[in-house]
Amino acid sequence: MSEVIEPGPVLFDHFARLAHDLLAVATLDRFVWVSPRWTTVLGWSEAELVTLPYNSFVHPNDVEATVEAAKALGRGEPTVRFINRYRTKSNGYRWLEWNASPADDGLLYCIARDVTDRQAVEEKLRQQAALVTMAERIFHTGHWYVDLVAETVFWSPEVYAIHGLDPDHFTPSLARGIDAYHPDDRDLVSVAVQRTIEHGESFEFEARIVRPSAEVRLVHSVGQAHFDWTGAIVGFYGVFRDITNDERVKRTQELEQFAYVASHDLRQPVRTIRAFMGALEEEHELGLDEEGQRFWGFVKRAAERLDHLVTDLARYTRASKRSEAQPVDLGAVVGRAIAAVAEEFDQRGGGLGIHGTLPTVLGDPVRLEQVFDNLFRNSLRFAGERPPRVILSWVPDAQEGTATVIVSDQGRGFEPGAAELIFEPFRRLSNDDDGGTGIGLAIVRRLVESFGGQIWAQSQPNLGATFFVRLKIG
Repeated sequence: MSEVIEPGPVLFDHFARLAHDLLAVATLDRFVWVSPRWTTVLGWSEAELVTLPYNSFVHPNDVEATVEAAKALGRGEPTVRFINRYRTKSNGYRWLEWNASPADDGLLYCIARDVTDRQAVEEKLRQQAALVTMAERIFHTGHWYVDLVAETVFWSPEVYAIHGLDPDHFTPSLARGIDAYHPDDRDLVSVAVQRTIEHGESFEFEARIVRPSAEVRLVHSVGQAHFDWTGAIVGFYGVFRDITNDERVKRTQELEQFAYVASHDLRQPVRTIRAFMGALEEEHELGLDEEGQRFWGFVKRAAERLDHLVTDLARYTRASKRSEAQPVDLGAVVGRAIAAVAEEFDQRGGGLGIHGTLPTVLGDPVRLEQVFDNLFRNSLRFAGERPPRVILSWVPDAQEGTATVIVSDQGRGFEPGAAELIFEPFRRLSNDDDGGTGIGLAIVRRLVESFGGQIWAQSQPNLGATFFVRLKIG
């Protein structure tokens, strides 16, 4: 049977020398014993530390709190995680965290830990948090986190401010956060959040929130999933910016308002002009010579072009409105778009082909049909002298949960640097009269983005153009 070793001074001294913490025995005003670690941390000898009252080593700003802690110990109350600063022999200071307890012999038994490095890190984090809060306030941007395991939601102060809510009187939740959006935008937000929770997809959208005061604000939200070490989705987080007063948004809104008013007010007079021109041709002898007939043709074509322009301007303003994403059979949608243009392709000796079976995607069936109808007609318009040919295929991205539909033609193409310009309203890459209004691809981009999709293009002059339409898989 092994011998039981009774603890004694020698054994205790060994432990005291090995201990990383600072051990001490004290009265209410001074140390009566300190472990060797004190000298290592502060530089004072053990004799110096027990000679002077311990408050002579304490930072002046911490003396009052230290005295109060000592009084509590004198009343028999233990001290737990009390922090103060002790002066070093080189006139610096170290932060110490104390746990102390009074004993029946009238002495205080104390353990202190040097937490200077931890305090430095925490101070740096506090400074960074203060800077983040300041930046968020200036740029009207907040951050948030949804913990799916604990079923809690964190909002930074600016998120509350954007919502017009008091953090002391409102507890956020996922459901309450979604309900804060405008009724017409909730489906967009719900679908984005649900796909993040189920598939780990990131999201980015612009939507309206309604404050308790009924004020409507436009926000830009970006989020992504948080995975644990096993790959399970345990939450999602992101940033949230109030863009109501953003100059870009204001300019866009002003342009949309102008386009709406212009298209609405011009539609009737343009159609009146065309109607009277038609009546003049059918019911009256114009009596025009050859040059007059040529001029009349110019006027007639200009009126037709103006009518098309006003119509497309109206379509452009309508395309900006968000559309609820729903499962759509892309094969059926593309099939209808092909049927609408097949005769024109045949007449010019061209054709359209599809590689593979198209998937089910999330979108709006009517708008998706408009997208592909426009892309096919765009290929017809810019085919040049060649027979118009279009090949449509698609590639999946399982990680992102998307399908990218690829529409390639063999037409005139364009310079690579113009890949973004072609989606801007009224932006023409040449002075050729191709019969278009300059708004078609701008409408296409708006339609695709209205249900959360993306579109971009690549091309080389005389080598055709390729359009990529990325959609969520339904």
